[in-house]
Amino acid sequence: MDFCKLWEDISATKKLGTKVNYDSALDSFRRLTSGAPSDIGIWKTEMERIGLSSTTVGIYLRAARVVWNEGIESGLLERRDYPFGRKKIRIPSGNYRKTSNLDAGAMTELYRLYCREDCLPRDRRHSLGLFLTMYLAGGMNLADLADLTWDEIWWETDGKALQYSRKKTRDRGASACGIVIPVIPALHDLLMMETKPRKGERIFPSIIGRATSPEAVLMKVKEGNQTVRKHMHSIASQLGWSVRPSSTWARHSYATVLIRAGVPERYVSRSMGHADSGPVTFRYIDEFPLEQQLEFNSHLLVNSAGEAEIASGRLNTEIAAIARNLRSLGIPSNLIARATGISEGEMERL
Repeated sequence: MDFCKLWEDISATKKLGTKVNYDSALDSFRRLTSGAPSDIGIWKTEMERIGLSSTTVGIYLRAARVVWNEGIESGLLERRDYPFGRKKIRIPSGNYRKTSNLDAGAMTELYRLYCREDCLPRDRRHSLGLFLTMYLAGGMNLADLADLTWDEIWWETDGKALQYSRKKTRDRGASACGIVIPVIPALHDLLMMETKPRKGERIFPSIIGRATSPEAVLMKVKEGNQTVRKHMHSIASQLGWSVRPSSTWARHSYATVLIRAGVPERYVSRSMGHADSGPVTFRYIDEFPLEQQLEFNSHLLVNSAGEAEIASGRLNTEIAAIARNLRSLGIPSNLIARATGISEGEMERL
């Protein structure tokens, strides 16, 4: 039987994102082996030899395992030849994700860095803005952030909330109404620094640009994640950190920070688009009113005297620019602080 043809047929039945992984795995299998179903062990050895990450090897081998299982189910392959399992080929699990998070103090340091617009190149600062938005907006992924719009709830709540439905949920065919994002003051300020509200328009149109087809959108999101990862690595190095955050860290950090702060796990789960039964809906809104959600999410940044300035929106780009101009004219810092609301300590860091 043609093992690679069976692989192609199975790949064609998958959703776009999964199909891309299956196709990439098949390309690798064809390049590194003769294409026979018995070559799985050789393939794994070759992938490791050329330096593929354990995560990639695991993704590729899981695709091959699905093909093998389907082949056995359809009678095209013999169960006795099955290459996976104990004392056979073991599929690596990749990186342990539970360690992939930053605490509220680190996130606050990143937020402060973002507010000082002269400290980063423009493209790197934009990536940091996307990363922080994903974190503060309920641990969104970049695909959902690309679809986020200035919708009716923004205007109805006077800029205190947004809503979206998770792309992953939509792709599964669930009738998701949407997830509410409580817009705490720090998130509000960040959005205002990145863009301006225009009803019905995408908040971050640059993520997918003019891409319209599912394939093109998927590629743009993938490229966007790569860019965010590259720039976040550079920023972490600039700060002297040993960790190397990526987009997924925003989601893991959101959950970890709120749970550690004592926020109800039910709220954290629902706010991230999870549901304990049935499709994601607005049901948790009645359980957790918007004001309470805003209070919960206020734990995402450190609650200190310095943070109060960020949370209140006083330390924004425009005021910082005014303060710098006043200082360049020789006006004493204490007078500038009194006029702008920026503390003298913050003045020294501008």
